[in-house]
Amino acid sequence: MKGQPPLILDRTEAYTAILIDDLISKGTNEPYPNVHLSRGISPALRIDNADRRLTPHGRRVGLISDKAWNDFQAKQERCGQ
Repeated sequence: MKGQPPLILDRTEAYTAILIDDLISKGTNEPYPNVHLSRGISPALRIDNADRRLTPHGRRVGLISDKAWNDFQAKQERCGQ
């Protein structure tokens, strides 16, 4: 919308995208939590690292303020990343 490339999140970055994609394209024959285990959904998609995965995308599309970005970068430095 701002003349920027679209925001497209990879399966390795977006847990919700995996849920939707799997339910629509693969269906389920078992309870959904078990599907995650059987399909090898990455443990990297934890809630505690969502900021690390998604904040840079949010910044690129204008959703992350300068203050929030600076806070994020400071946290990354504290964590050694």
